[in-house]
Amino acid sequence: MKIDNYKIQTDLAIESREMVSGEENIEVKGVSVKIEEKENKKIKITRVNIIDEQGSESMGKPIGNYITVESDLIKENETDIHKKISKIISNELKQLFDIKKDKKVFIVGLGNWNVTADSLGPKVISKTIVTKHLFEYMEEEISKTFGCVSAFVPGVMGITGMETSEVVKGIVEKTKPDLLIVIDSLAARNVTRVNSTIQITDTGIHPGSGVGNKRKEISKQTVGVQVIAIGVPTVVNAVTIVSDVVDNINTLLKNANKSISEEQKHSITNQLLSEDFQNLCVTPKEEDIVIKRVRNIIADALNVYVHHGVSIEDVREYL
Repeated sequence: MKIDNYKIQTDLAIESREMVSGEENIEVKGVSVKIEEKENKKIKITRVNIIDEQGSESMGKPIGNYITVESDLIKENETDIHKKISKIISNELKQLFDIKKDKKVFIVGLGNWNVTADSLGPKVISKTIVTKHLFEYMEEEISKTFGCVSAFVPGVMGITGMETSEVVKGIVEKTKPDLLIVIDSLAARNVTRVNSTIQITDTGIHPGSGVGNKRKEISKQTVGVQVIAIGVPTVVNAVTIVSDVVDNINTLLKNANKSISEEQKHSITNQLLSEDFQNLCVTPKEEDIVIKRVRNIIADALNVYVHHGVSIEDVREYL
């Protein structure tokens, strides 16, 4: 069966911009981009700011800030670099929303514990220092270095039968946090960004959008409080892989003074795709090991961000 309207999907704003700007890297109106490199170019930070409706329409994403931290060492056993990345993420979070000591933070881990590539959210929650109950029952005894933090893993609709956004909204209305932080696994357009990229945004999140499984968004507009979403691409759509193969073939042809048109590329990709293949998502075979490393990076960053005066070394002791 031919797929006439295949779509390359991504949850990353940096990739959306790359697809809009093209190979010539033209400026996208209504979108500003700033790039910073650290640790001898081992860590790259890209800040994409969608300024207005024109930029939002071009990018296909809401107006707001999108910070991407990239490093090939994220998926490697490089603890020193991981600590530095955690500190970078913590600092970026402070720029988006400066938590005061009297503010309450609610952290939600989206995803399915039973699916490795989708388990990032729940696993980050397992390493998060929660204190809301201590503030309620032991406020005099708790150290002033701790913030008021609660956390929750809502599961997925296939298990609970409930829309995740509605569950989260209900808890937000009951507990009234000042900030909601949502952690989720994402989908990438570029295979090289799988497990090597962490995206932070203040626009909320559309669970499952990168793999074509759209759920209701979790954002300030839907839940009533500021939302920061943190995600890591753990899968890539099979359509992307096929498209990349065709692109690589075209590059080889160009080197031989030959090439194929966009129409021909579209036709070839259609011929290679079946309906089942279009819905296939791929994750690396070492995902179970890598997901633990990414979990630690994000959990460390969150614990340092929400708990004042707590270092990464302190976090390891508490846990």
